[in-house]
Amino acid sequence: MLNELGSVVIGEGLCFSVVPCSPPIDASENYYSEVEWISLNEIKLYASILLATNRENDFFSIYPVGRPYLIQTDQPLTSKRLLRAIRAQLITRALAPIPWSTPTKPISIIVSDAREIALPPIFGGSSYHCSTLPKREKLQQTLLKSIDAGDYLLIRGLSTLLRCGMISRHHQFLEESINTLFISLEASFRLIIRILENRGGKNVTSSDVATYIARVFNQEPRGKYFEEYYESRVMTMHPESRYGIFPHAPLFADDCYELRDNLQEVYAYLVAGYVDPKYKDRRGTID
Repeated sequence: MLNELGSVVIGEGLCFSVVPCSPPIDASENYYSEVEWISLNEIKLYASILLATNRENDFFSIYPVGRPYLIQTDQPLTSKRLLRAIRAQLITRALAPIPWSTPTKPISIIVSDAREIALPPIFGGSSYHCSTLPKREKLQQTLLKSIDAGDYLLIRGLSTLLRCGMISRHHQFLEESINTLFISLEASFRLIIRILENRGGKNVTSSDVATYIARVFNQEPRGKYFEEYYESRVMTMHPESRYGIFPHAPLFADDCYELRDNLQEVYAYLVAGYVDPKYKDRRGTID
């Protein structure tokens, strides 16, 4: 997938992405983070692929190694010559000793010994599992162009949606993956409130949001926005609540998989107005 806004190169032993340097984060004075895992433009790129994935018959889950490698170039990010050169440099850099380590210890082993848990196959990691199904590349390009890296509410929602896919690969952390997904759900809720307020809505409620999104996908309006997850969110995030005290989070595995699929469709609409063709024959109006 090659695009001047961001390219992903799929190789048998090494997959990597190239994006323009992200703009500096211009948040409020309350913002400070030591857990930024990938850049804003990387979130844009990966999220565009995720949202373009047809969940009827395919799946997209990546595990990016968060180690940026800065380059200067006047070539477009679609240049195959440039991408071949970057691949060679990445391999050389990853196999070279680093100053604060034993001279004979390559960075790939340090990464494995320390905190990375998803090394590329070329450095000893597990083999990639690549789908052979056709990709919706035009949709992916539209989504990539439409995602605003400066919309931090959108970026937070997409970032947590991506990380849910990463965490859910480990059954021991399925609870945490659902908690992460609940953040993405909340971000989508606030994004729809923003839309309704921009249209003149006052004191927008969860029921208003539920009605809006139901009309988009021509479904029966729910009482509240994804209200079927309300009780599980309360019981999960509050160890003691009016529902009781439980030794484990009272969740179903489908709380992860079904909600993630639903949110992919919601975000594809919020980003680019895209609604899957399967809804067209019974799609309602949002006016």
